[in-house]
Amino acid sequence: MTNPPATVRPARRWRRRLGTARRLRRTTGLRGVAFLVLQRSAPSPWIHPEWFTVLEHETRASAGGDLDGRVRWGGPGDLPALLAGGRDEATLRARFARGDRVAILDDGEASGYAWYRTGEYDEQGIVFRLGPGEAWGYDGWIAEGARGRGNARGLLRGASRALGAEGVTRVLLSVDNTNGPSLRATRASGRVPIGSIWMLRVFGLSVRREAWEGATPRWSVYRGTREATTPARPMGGPPGV
Repeated sequence: MTNPPATVRPARRWRRRLGTARRLRRTTGLRGVAFLVLQRSAPSPWIHPEWFTVLEHETRASAGGDLDGRVRWGGPGDLPALLAGGRDEATLRARFARGDRVAILDDGEASGYAWYRTGEYDEQGIVFRLGPGEAWGYDGWIAEGARGRGNARGLLRGASRALGAEGVTRVLLSVDNTNGPSLRATRASGRVPIGSIWMLRVFGLSVRREAWEGATPRWSVYRGTREATTPARPMGGPPGV
């Protein structure tokens, strides 16, 4: 397949951005459009906005940590394949050194992955401390040629079952609210929204709004990092995939 002319690519980008702006206008009003403009124009790292939804699901264990055939746990030996997801080698090695784990969708070659962390997860200075039996899912990727065929759902299902077999009962993750397709796919796979966080950091000073299920939205102003506490939920409901 030949690449499209360079003059076409900017037009496609603008069409995608216009489509995102229209969706945000319908679902969140002008605040969503304003955030999108700020996100695209903010001169990071001096000005950095964040606006994401936090979702959770209860794992479903299966005997032996079955990863649904095509899904397996990866390791440092998979670095050449993992680089296809766009992360540099130093970043990937640091994740393995920290103890993070990666579930790989393997169809003869790595066509997708999802990373998981326990203990603590830092989302741009928003720190989530995870309890026993909890993990944070992040940085999911499916190769372009493998998208649209249920592969993301299969990858998450396999990783969820393997984590459940190891004693993890709750997996949390965040999805950027401007990423409509990812948010829809995540919810369709059984992940349940439990709150959202909006943050604007300007020259190291952060203004943050947390809105958790069943709680009054809370504002804070701070420098550096600050913890966010997700609501505890009774387990035992319909398990995630």
